[in-house]
Amino acid sequence: MNRPRRADARSYRGESIFVSYEPNSACTGVIACRDCRPEVFDTARRPWIQPTAAPTAEIEQIVRRCPSGARQYHRMDGAGDESPTRPTTISRRPEGALVIRGELAVDTTDGVRQETWAVLCGCGATRNVPCCDHNGPSRPSRSSPADSRS
Repeated sequence: MNRPRRADARSYRGESIFVSYEPNSACTGVIACRDCRPEVFDTARRPWIQPTAAPTAEIEQIVRRCPSGARQYHRMDGAGDESPTRPTTISRRPEGALVIRGELAVDTTDGVRQETWAVLCGCGATRNVPCCDHNGPSRPSRSSPADSRS
């Protein structure tokens, strides 16, 4: 999907996949990506994302499971990017955040972003309106399962 990039966005190019990360977006710090493939996602290494260290399809699936949407991918091999869920769905996590999947236009402080999913604040404590930044009661524990976007 076409979306404006934040000024702090980082991009990492592999042979057939391009992975981007927006550090101050909605990242929960749960580190679901590192736990799946530490050779690809290692916050102690620079650059911390190595998109050539695993098969492209596996990296795509890991990025899809990002619980915050801070990581995105773009396939460069013609396989296609993530498609929106149809019909649009809305669910509430036990912690309170709202997970919306579909063809979305999310109005943020960085402009309107076209997304396939978003995690929105359900408590009003976010500093990243309208996205949940997990600073309020919706802060997930390290053991909280990541949402699957597949």
